[in-house]
Formats: sequence, structure tokens, C-alpha cells
Amino acid sequence: MNSKTALLTLAIAVSFAGVAGAQDAASTTTTTTTDTTVATTPAPAPAAVMAEPETPAATTAATTPMSELDMRNALTAQGYTNIEDMKFKDGMWTAEAKSADGNKVDLRIDGMTGKAIPDETVSKIDKDAVIAALLAAKFTDAHDVEFEDGIWKADAKDSSGAEVEVKLDGTDGHILGSTKEESDAKDDADEKADADEKGESDEKQDTAKQN
Repeated sequence: MNSKTALLTLAIAVSFAGVAGAQDAASTTTTTTTDTTVATTPAPAPAAVMAEPETPAATTAATTPMSELDMRNALTAQGYTNIEDMKFKDGMWTAEAKSADGNKVDLRIDGMTGKAIPDETVSKIDKDAVIAALLAAKFTDAHDVEFEDGIWKADAKDSSGAEVEVKLDGTDGHILGSTKEESDAKDDADEKADADEKGESDEKQDTAKQN
């Protein structure tokens, strides 16, 4: 092989080596750059977690009994007066009081609500309210107004002037009914008949004496 051919072969070899080296360098740079990019890219921030609202505590029924002052106010609102001897025992209040109808009653009272439970039927209205109800219904001259067996009774005159006995509801005073006082009329008739009979008897006796 002559010198020219040898030089040409060497030049070609060097050229191929340079290209290969450049390709290796480029590959290394790319890899390094890629590696660097992957290494330095920050991870995405996690989504914010919304805090769940706190569940409010469940409400519970009142467990504390009413005070004596509150209890007295509750009884007054229900129409009771002269409230005495209040005591608290076994979750319930007891007391003595006068109901709206004027009767003295023993009460048991719900310690939580203040609702009174009388030992007998009582009226929620008083005598004045009964008379007012009678006047509103065109009855006059009301007298002998009494609460008996759970209802109000009163003697009065109706719109025709006849004597009647009126019965009224003990809760709101509405008229339950009325009946004429026939017994009084009968008594008057009996008294008149007795007087007439006595007069006739006296006349007969006077006539007999004269004869």
C-alpha cells in the first residue's frame, strides 16, 4: 500500500471516529438533560382537603324542673289563686290553691311543664265570667250562680221574662241549655189553691155561726 492510500484510509477512520464521538456526546447530553429535567421538575401539589363541618350536638329535652317562682306563675296563668303549701317531691310539685270557680283544691303539677292536675273537676272561668256570658245571651237578673258537677248553673230570666235555670260549660262559659222553673210556678199555684180553700172554709164557718 502506498503512502497516499494509507493517508486516505487514516483520514476516513478519523472522520468516522469523530462522527461517532459526536453522536455519543449528543446522546450523553440529551440523557443528562432529560435526567436533569426529570429530577428537577416539581411534583404537582396535592389538592386541598376541605374540612368537614362539625355536626352540632343534638338537643335534648329539659331535665331541670321549674323553680317555685316559675311554678306559681304557671298556676296563676291557669286561673289558680291563693296558692299555698308548695312542695317538690319525686319530680312533681304539689300545692293547695283556689280554682277559678272559688273551690279549694289539691293540685299535682308537672315539674317540667307546670300543667296543674286538680284532684277534682274545676272550672276555668269564674262567677263574673258566667254572669257576663248570661248577659251576652240575653238572660237577665242572674242569681244563685254555682259550679256543680263540672258545669255552672244559674237562675235567671230569659228574653220573655220567664224564670229559667241555665247551664253553662265550665271551660269557656257557652250555654249548654236552659229549663223553665216549673217548680216555682207550681208552688205559687199550690199556695193560691190553699189560700182559696182556706178562704172558703172560713166563710162556711162564719155562715154556720150566724145561723
